[in-house]
Amino acid sequence: MMLILHVDCLSMTCSDPLTYTPPGSPCGCVWPLQVKIHINIAIYKFFPLVAELAKEIAASVLLNHTQVRIVEADAASQQLEKTTVLIDLVPKGVKFDDTTAFLIYKKFWRREILIDASVFGAYEVLYVHYPGLPPSPPSTPSDASVIDDERNPGHDHNGMMMKPLGVDVPKKNKEGSNGRMIVIIVLSSVTAFVVFIGLAWICALKCCAYVHEHKPVPDGLISSSSKQSSKCN
Repeated sequence: MMLILHVDCLSMTCSDPLTYTPPGSPCGCVWPLQVKIHINIAIYKFFPLVAELAKEIAASVLLNHTQVRIVEADAASQQLEKTTVLIDLVPKGVKFDDTTAFLIYKKFWRREILIDASVFGAYEVLYVHYPGLPPSPPSTPSDASVIDDERNPGHDHNGMMMKPLGVDVPKKNKEGSNGRMIVIIVLSSVTAFVVFIGLAWICALKCCAYVHEHKPVPDGLISSSSKQSSKCN
């Protein structure tokens, strides 16, 4: 897809995925931050509201409305009451800095984009692409994805809080397991100590027996025994 530059730079063209810089910026081709979403409105109803959606997105991500472009809109596959919208968020300079790009990424995945639900219905994020951003989170069965953390938990399609999958382990069970582990460690230590003392005692007895068996007989005793034997003879 070829994109014609804004009126101040008619001599330039940008090849997809690059796009032209917004009005007021130096002429050039830049890499846009691309977002694809589903909105709950039929495509024929959406076309008159393109500019309104761009303004609401710009206000939510703190960009000028000229930096938000709706570049594509199609009826969602097998869901004619929904519209798939491709959005380009265009930096004023050469690129978005890493912090700005990541903040925009989080705002979309955490559903912090304030889109008028009474007009556009609930929206679902399909992807957020930009060099340096992490991969899109895994999709749910309804193709909606949410980034969740302790400070900013995600929401489901109805705005309800979502919690990550996990197992709620009762505190008492944890304390019981810790107690059993301590008892096992203590018993093991006592058993090892008793075995060590027993082995040491056995070794000591064997050493004493060996010393008694091999203790040399004093010379005086040998002489006395010899004299007594001579007298008897």
